[in-house]
Amino acid sequence: MNIRRMFYRPRACCSFAVITYAFVLGVTFTLIQTASEIFIDSFRHGKQDLNGNGAGNTADQSPQLAQIIRRSILNYGPRFQVLPSLFSKYDENADDYSTPKTATHILIVTNRRSGSSFLGQLFNQNKNIFFHFEPLKSIEQTVPRQFFPGNSTEMISDIFKCRFPPKHLLLNFYSRNYLHRMSSRVLSSSPLCEPEETSAKRPTCKALKSTTTRSECTKYKQFAIKTIRFAKLQDIEPLARDPSLNLKIIHLVRDPRGTFISRAKSEKKPMDMTADELNNVRYLCLRMQQNLEFVTNVPTPDWLKGIYKIVRYEDMARKPAETAQDIYDFAGLGRLPRNVVQWLRNNTKTSRGDSYAVTRNSSATWQEWRYSIPFETSVGIQDVCRDVLRLLGYREVPMQYLLRDAREDLLKPLPSIWNSLHRPKDIS
Repeated sequence: MNIRRMFYRPRACCSFAVITYAFVLGVTFTLIQTASEIFIDSFRHGKQDLNGNGAGNTADQSPQLAQIIRRSILNYGPRFQVLPSLFSKYDENADDYSTPKTATHILIVTNRRSGSSFLGQLFNQNKNIFFHFEPLKSIEQTVPRQFFPGNSTEMISDIFKCRFPPKHLLLNFYSRNYLHRMSSRVLSSSPLCEPEETSAKRPTCKALKSTTTRSECTKYKQFAIKTIRFAKLQDIEPLARDPSLNLKIIHLVRDPRGTFISRAKSEKKPMDMTADELNNVRYLCLRMQQNLEFVTNVPTPDWLKGIYKIVRYEDMARKPAETAQDIYDFAGLGRLPRNVVQWLRNNTKTSRGDSYAVTRNSSATWQEWRYSIPFETSVGIQDVCRDVLRLLGYREVPMQYLLRDAREDLLKPLPSIWNSLHRPKDIS
């Protein structure tokens, strides 16, 4: 027994020593790696400064550091945002993730209940387009509000450039969220969707793999993303100024009176205007007004010219094929594919499904709100959204009988102030 104890303790001590040594070695290696990266980065910036190719000061380096931190959040979650060295392996082959300049990158921005799911299908049904449905929701609950715009543009850039490293938050999000994955034809079909054996009635896919997703993504030259999570259009500027992207921004808007009724129905809320609901409408229209004035104020930001187009939901609903072709022309996508035209025919004649369904009798539903909204609610929305209605060509209704009379058209032509913004840039 004594002999056994004599040999047992050294083994335990030895094991503990090995573990401790490995831990210390790992920490030391990480510190050395981080220090070397900082040294190399500083050396490069210093060299640029000496050669006159760059400022090489702290102000110039901070955006790069911020970008590394944002990518760290996307890869490893917010707990790792202060450890940029964890992302060092990500950029060493950056050229491998670059997108051809002939590619087209379409970003649909809008507000909730504005018909964006329907608009997104114009791209999702196109077999040549890699479509993403609300990818920014993956970071909505994990990133502090003040850091959300920067992380949002970083994630959009990752998607457009097919950067999907292991542990990327978006891949984990899509693998867990049925609606967002199944809303993308590419993500929910082979080879990115391997059927998972389950007793559930609805089809499910196995978790997305980084290598497969990146490989499949690089086969595409046309990309589209639909999101309701950009509060300010100016937050998109970094993407618009990225020379490796051929960005097209489609800004979808809707009559706030119709948006209010659509939200009330989807959330099963009363349609009467309470104080809280009035505040919600006021916030919606303030947000819309700020974005509309940002675009229409003189001078219009240079980075928006030729890449921005406003689309009214009502125009899309009244003339779906004509509006869809106009959008494709703007994006440089050519004629509508036959299957997209057929999809429009099949999905704009009848209404069925839940509040997120894209099948609608569009010729009727675009002004359905007129017959269900209380007149007092309509007046209340008009009072707080007057500037938005004016900028977008929506008529106010001062009397109840005019609101209910279908012969009264509440949709005027889109004001001419928007026309010049839709023209492509002159290339000379």
